[in-house]
Amino acid sequence: MIAPLPVAQHWLAVVARLPPAWQAAASEVKLAEHATAISARVWRVQLGAGWALALKLAAEGAPLETEAQALRWLAAHRCPVPSVLAVSPEQPLAWITLEWCGDRTLDDEAETASPNRLASLGRRLAATIPLLEQGFAPLTAQTQSDRQSWEARVAALRTQSATWLEATPEALAWLFGRPLRAPAVRTVRAALEHAIDADPDIGSLDYNARNVVVVERGLVIVDFAAVGVDWPERRFVQYGTATGSGAELAGDDEPPPDANAPESRGHRSTGETATDHAPAGNFATVIGPASARHYAELTARWRQAEVRERLWLVDAHDLLLLCMAAGQLQLIATGQAVRQRARAWANVDARRERLRRLLTRRVAPDGPAAAARRALRTR
Repeated sequence: MIAPLPVAQHWLAVVARLPPAWQAAASEVKLAEHATAISARVWRVQLGAGWALALKLAAEGAPLETEAQALRWLAAHRCPVPSVLAVSPEQPLAWITLEWCGDRTLDDEAETASPNRLASLGRRLAATIPLLEQGFAPLTAQTQSDRQSWEARVAALRTQSATWLEATPEALAWLFGRPLRAPAVRTVRAALEHAIDADPDIGSLDYNARNVVVVERGLVIVDFAAVGVDWPERRFVQYGTATGSGAELAGDDEPPPDANAPESRGHRSTGETATDHAPAGNFATVIGPASARHYAELTARWRQAEVRERLWLVDAHDLLLLCMAAGQLQLIATGQAVRQRARAWANVDARRERLRRLLTRRVAPDGPAAAARRALRTR
């Protein structure tokens, strides 16, 4: 393919600022042969000998300073994230180059994985995400020191999420083909309120299964362009929930999906995707009883909290995520969704059936969300 002009105009500066070993490998690259566009902003450049890097460009409304700082901070705290190889000399940054960590994402893997493979990936994720939470913990503490500002952020987050609680009864009635009884509605609402009443922290806001790269011995988490306040359990379950919807295009002519939508913005391993997939994917998850328990145990240990409470929150946020997905799917079925979402989730019937199964599966043995799932099984 012919190398896109944005890559060509920055390439000499990129090579000049790479570490010596990478610089030597990059100096012989012919971009027209080795650069592959992942999106309008991201390119994968194959350097040979199995080496590859990602070149990411800034855009209006999408600065790169936060991502470069977050990645360097997390790497210094031994978190599994891509290495920052170089940044542009300009301020604000015009580009950053990152180690390319792999082509296979958790979203890709989960679509075709066996139950045993899903469980294995779930255990990997449960061991990985707490490392990021601990890495961000000093920033959370620093941000919380301004109590008024912190409380305002938390209140805004809860208000934003509360809109999904209001829409849930109608969405679930559509999903299951009949209205829920009043006791079931109350039980589901209690579980969702349990989720949003929890304490959030600072972390990535680009949490989805396409930002989890599967490598030989673990996982690498990518894309930290946005960092802010959200619930850690929501990040965990959303990183672990695949949607098979790689069709959302950053920079498409449709508005981006809601930031709280299950698939976020369909990012790939460098941050965004430009590949238009056929809408044959479906919802899949690596979150199950074993992975949820393992995550709860690890986070309870460093947070000095009760394992049972952390497990209940994982279950509640998983339930909230799936209820949000039901609401989005209902909008598609009734012709109210933006084209970008409707194209990615076009196989409504298959997704509807899968959502019913995921909503009624068991994650925790007890707690508010477990009670809600039992209510949905009986309705």
